[in-house]
Amino acid sequence: MSGGTCDRPSPRSDPRHAPNPPASSQFRALTSLDLSQNRHLKTLPESLTRHTHALDTLILTGCALEALPTSLGRLSSLTCLHCQLNRLTVLPPSIGRLRQLTELDASGNPKLIDLPEQLAQGCVRLRTLRLGECSALRLPDNLGEAEELREVTVAARQVAVAASEVRELLESGRIRVMLT
Repeated sequence: MSGGTCDRPSPRSDPRHAPNPPASSQFRALTSLDLSQNRHLKTLPESLTRHTHALDTLILTGCALEALPTSLGRLSSLTCLHCQLNRLTVLPPSIGRLRQLTELDASGNPKLIDLPEQLAQGCVRLRTLRLGECSALRLPDNLGEAEELREVTVAARQVAVAASEVRELLESGRIRVMLT
């Protein structure tokens, strides 16, 4: 994870290195989960969000995810979500319930076309938003509502077609913008 503020889980907290898969009750104390590079993972089970309320870091890089579950918003402790290099087309509106989220990396999802307006409205602590290589993505008109936002990575084309309010925000200097 280049440049991210999220730490990779230690092998002890990474279920791929666990000697026995933990029972659902043991997931309650899990704080970091790295499922990256699971190329056969197309969906996350809804049950994952029922048993991982302490989860603060979720790394889903390089899977084959086509969608994130609508129950994602249940992860009320989540501060870091890395879902780059998947096959996502949309992010669920429930992402707006992730009030602790500080970092979202959804870059490398070329079919991602829309971000829900709930992202800017509900993710009040969001500081870093990475959307590079999402060439079809339309930035939400209300992006400026994310008052803590300090860093955005987007494709140059995304800025060119963004609403005037979003272009003004990205050009204001309040946010560090990196173009891909």
